[in-house]
Amino acid sequence: MRPLALLFLASSAALWWLSVMDRVSPIALSVVELETRLGCKLYLASAGLGLLLFLSSILRPSNRGRSVSTSRAAASSAQQESPWQSRQGSGSSQHAPDPFLPRGTSKTTAEQGEWLRDAVRQARSLRLEPGATVKLDDAANVPFALLLEGLTPERVRRAVDAFAGFLLRIPTPTRARVHFIDCLRSPVPQHRQINGLFRRHFAAGDFRVVSQESWVDVLFTHPDPRWEAYPWLAESGVFYPDSNRSIS
Repeated sequence: MRPLALLFLASSAALWWLSVMDRVSPIALSVVELETRLGCKLYLASAGLGLLLFLSSILRPSNRGRSVSTSRAAASSAQQESPWQSRQGSGSSQHAPDPFLPRGTSKTTAEQGEWLRDAVRQARSLRLEPGATVKLDDAANVPFALLLEGLTPERVRRAVDAFAGFLLRIPTPTRARVHFIDCLRSPVPQHRQINGLFRRHFAAGDFRVVSQESWVDVLFTHPDPRWEAYPWLAESGVFYPDSNRSIS
């Protein structure tokens, strides 16, 4: 900002010399003619602009310092209020316990299982085709299974695609399962259809598909190690579903 102000002040001095002292050279005549057309002195305008920029560059550091001090004061005020807010938050949590936690669950267990509760919440909010549901604890190390009942091949495709996207957004489990219950047959075998849909979300080497009599298992190559402590959700101490709990 200051170099630009100095440039305008220097230009003002040059214009003053041409307009007042010289007035006979070709450049001076051009300056005088331009001033006549504009109805103002160019050197005065340049000097005023340069002075304005110079004063602005001087006053700016003080404004910056004032904003910094204001920010510090606001931060200090927030720190002083935080103990009251934390007490208020702890009081409200006592009146509204987490529905994903059984009674008597310790705070440490709750914090450690936050990622697991978040995965269950995402399963609850998953939008699926009518006739498709997500079941919890289908088997050991199968925390989430997709149940497909009476669906057409196109609806199966949309439901499995949504299920695979959900598994991508959570810590990778050891295994997932897809049940086919009275679904219309597709020209593509079920295990190949599952493999192709999961390839949209996972790399080919990140999983393998194993076909069973009425379901297809998806075994993940690099599961999140945190799942080792939770082979069953019902025994995790974090979420306690019913024995046949499903999420529609």
